[in-house]
Amino acid sequence: MRTWLLMRRIVVIVGVVMTSCGLSQQASVPDQTTTLAPTSVAQPAPPTDIPVANPTPADTPQPTNPDTAPVPINKPVHNIFAGINDTQRQCLRDAWGETAFAEITNFVRAPSPDEQAAIPACQITFSPPDGNPAPGGNPAPGGNQAPGGNPAPGGNPAPGGNPSGHTPQNDMTYVATSTDGVVWSEGVLLAKSASVPEVIYTSRGAYWAYWVDFSAASSAHTEKIGVAYSTDGQTWQMRGTANFTGMDGMTPVDPDAFELPDGRVRMYFYDIANRSAHIMYSAISSDGVNFTLEPGLRFQGSDIYDPNVVLLPDGRYRMYMNHTDIWSATSTDGLTFVKDEGVRVEKGAVPGAIVLPDGRVRLYVCQAGIALYESTDGLAFSLIQRGIIQQAGIVCDPSVTETPNGYMMVYKHAQMTPKNP
Repeated sequence: MRTWLLMRRIVVIVGVVMTSCGLSQQASVPDQTTTLAPTSVAQPAPPTDIPVANPTPADTPQPTNPDTAPVPINKPVHNIFAGINDTQRQCLRDAWGETAFAEITNFVRAPSPDEQAAIPACQITFSPPDGNPAPGGNPAPGGNQAPGGNPAPGGNPAPGGNPSGHTPQNDMTYVATSTDGVVWSEGVLLAKSASVPEVIYTSRGAYWAYWVDFSAASSAHTEKIGVAYSTDGQTWQMRGTANFTGMDGMTPVDPDAFELPDGRVRMYFYDIANRSAHIMYSAISSDGVNFTLEPGLRFQGSDIYDPNVVLLPDGRYRMYMNHTDIWSATSTDGLTFVKDEGVRVEKGAVPGAIVLPDGRVRLYVCQAGIALYESTDGLAFSLIQRGIIQQAGIVCDPSVTETPNGYMMVYKHAQMTPKNP
C-alpha cells in the first residue's frame, strides 16, 4: 500500500479533484467444485474491552478523557471530502469504520498514519479547483455530495480509469463458521470478484451462497448474481450466475435469500439500474438458480440499499437495510413493508440479521471491520463487540445463517493495494 504522507497538512488544502474508477474486463469463473481451505491470513483475537453502548454521533463528540480525546482541527476553507464519489466514500468507510469516517470527514480530527494510507488507496487526490478555492467551505463544482453519504450499492464503481486502489473486482467472498455467533473461525475463500454476499441454510439441508459477481462485468449494470451450492458447508459447487425472468431492464444486486414455508427461495434485492428510485424488489425460485420477479415493490425509500429480511417470533417480517445508518421496515406478509420509526444502528452499514431461538435479534454490520449488535425486540440494539471478523484491508458485507453446528457467515474482503504508477 502506497504511503500517504503529511495528511495533517493536506486536510487544509483548498481543493479536491475527483478521480473516477471503472470496471476492467476479467475472465468469468467457470463452474467448478471448490473445497474450502484455510487462508494464510490470521485473524487477530477479538477485542474484549469495548463498552456495550451505541457510538456517539461524530457531529457531537463528547470525549471524557482529555488525554485520549481526538485532536480537533480547523475546517479548511474548501471541503476536501465533499467531491468524493460513492465508491470512494464506501472505500473510506470500509477502511476506517463509520465512527472514524465521520470524525475525519467532518474535521473533528486528523487521520492517523495508518488511516492516511487509505486515502490514495481509495483513489482520492487533492488539488485546488482551477487554482481558485471556493470561499466558505463550499465543495468543488460538479454536483458534489456532502460527506457521510451512502455506500455504493453492489460495490459498483463510477466509470473511468482506475490507477490505484479498490474496485469491486478486488473483492473476494469468504466463509467463516462459529458455534456461538460471536467467536468466528478464520475465513476461507469462496469466490473472487465477489461482493455483498449472502448465505442461507435451508430446511432441506442445503447451503446456498449468492454474491454480486463482477468477474465478467465490462461496464456499469453488467454485474450478475453468482451462485454456489453445498450439502456440507465445506465443498461448494459453483452454479454460475442466477437467471432472472420478468426483470424488464433491472439489474439485481445486494441479494438476500429467504426460505419460504414451501421450500422455495425468495430473493430480495436492490435494482441498481434505477438508482434514483431506490426500490427493493423480490423474486422467487424453486431450484435456487432460476428466479421469477414477483409483482410490485417490497419497499421504497431515500438512499436505501442492502436489504436483509428475517422472520420475527410473532410471525411478522422485518427488513433491515442500509442508509446512512441502519434502518428497518416491518411487514405482515413479507411483501409490503412499512418503515419503522427511528434508527437501528447509527453509523452502521450493510446489515446481516439473524433471529436466535429465544427471540433475540443479532445484527452484524460493517463498522471498523464487522461489529455485532443485539436486541430483544429487533428495534433497540446494543453493541456487543466490534472486530469479530477482521483482516487487513476492507472487511464488510456480513451475512449469517444458522446451521446444525452453529452459524455460518459469508463476508467481503479486499486488500487495498494501489497499483504502481
